[in-house]
Amino acid sequence: MVLQTTDGRPSRWRCNKRSCGKEFSFRTGTWLDGSRIPVHILLRFMYYWSREWSNVRDVEEQLGLNHSSVVAWNLAMREVVAETLVTNRVPVGGPGLTVQVDETVYSKRKSNRGRSYPQQWVFAGVCLKTGECFMMSVPDRSSATLISAVS
Repeated sequence: MVLQTTDGRPSRWRCNKRSCGKEFSFRTGTWLDGSRIPVHILLRFMYYWSREWSNVRDVEEQLGLNHSSVVAWNLAMREVVAETLVTNRVPVGGPGLTVQVDETVYSKRKSNRGRSYPQQWVFAGVCLKTGECFMMSVPDRSSATLISAVS
């Protein structure tokens, strides 16, 4: 692959085999794939999101995005963070450190309204000093299950 730059076009990766010649955007295969929002706007959005500046109207005005785009990118950012926490588990805590843990259930109907989904228990924790955190799906909230998850 060779990075090609052309006047007026964003840089693209191009296969250097004569028989192939396929071109790919740097967004291809990433969670930015399919977005037409300029990268500098997305980077500013990510910065605002990471600073918890999530007032949708303010972000719309600052970045010139429409309401549905801001809502969709907020959801995408939450999904990326959740996936990262689930797949990249790191040891949290240690001697002299306090880890705050909690379990919660998702997909429970409220007031018998809406679709009935199976219950999904999630166990999560955060080290109060370092800010490191973990999140995992557990089958139930029994003490045996949660103790084995902590170990």
